[in-house]
Amino acid sequence: MRSRHATALIRACAVLLGATMVLTGCVTTSGGPPGELQRALQRADSAAFTVQVSFRQLQAGRTLPTTAETTCENMLEQAQTAQHDASTVSVDNAAQHVLRARVAQAIAATASLIVSVQDYLAHTSTASAHRLLAQLGSNRRLLAALHRRLGSSP
Repeated sequence: MRSRHATALIRACAVLLGATMVLTGCVTTSGGPPGELQRALQRADSAAFTVQVSFRQLQAGRTLPTTAETTCENMLEQAQTAQHDASTVSVDNAAQHVLRARVAQAIAATASLIVSVQDYLAHTSTASAHRLLAQLGSNRRLLAALHRRLGSSP
């Protein structure tokens, strides 16, 4: 018979996996440079969301620190991939160049926040959990705003 803790851990992992699958499948493969930037944003947002959920679960005592640490490691890789993808998009005009720079900056902030959560988990940060969660939420709103803006660009 599984312990309550093991069941909660399995449930949390299932939620994270499901959320990641849903979020990464939301953007189509079309759209030229704006579509490529949208996919990079979606990957970064998925990473930020997954870290946010994992960190909340840890704060609520519903997961283990090692699970949160592993989640951060994996999602940092995703954010770094998104950062690379965004920075290598070939743009067609000056407006797309500006958007690419904004996207790259927002994704870099996502990666930096994930590192900040890792620092917190390693007890090498003075930031509070509440502040980190608020920053992750703010970053996700920025990513969503950029995603919407790209969706309306020609």
